[in-house]
Amino acid sequence: MATQSFSPRRVVVTFSLPQRLAESIPDSWEEELARMLNRHIGDWVDMDQSEQELNDNALKGRASLFSAYHTSDGTQVWVITEWDRSYTKVLLPEDY
Repeated sequence: MATQSFSPRRVVVTFSLPQRLAESIPDSWEEELARMLNRHIGDWVDMDQSEQELNDNALKGRASLFSAYHTSDGTQVWVITEWDRSYTKVLLPEDY
């Protein structure tokens, strides 16, 4: 489990993500998106052990951070922070 964290600078969201979430979970999509971003800064317990370790090591070095979360309706969302922490992308896997 991650014990470190970081401060994201700029967050960008793909065009299709808010549309998809607003259709599938109209009453809570903004809150779920905020929850995923808050978890991404250091809580990767939903990921397998090797992925958690990659993110822990990325915090110590200059590597990208990757998280995958599911909304309450099961939609998978990826959160990726660039190696230099300049921005964090939030997207659907098919947007990658």
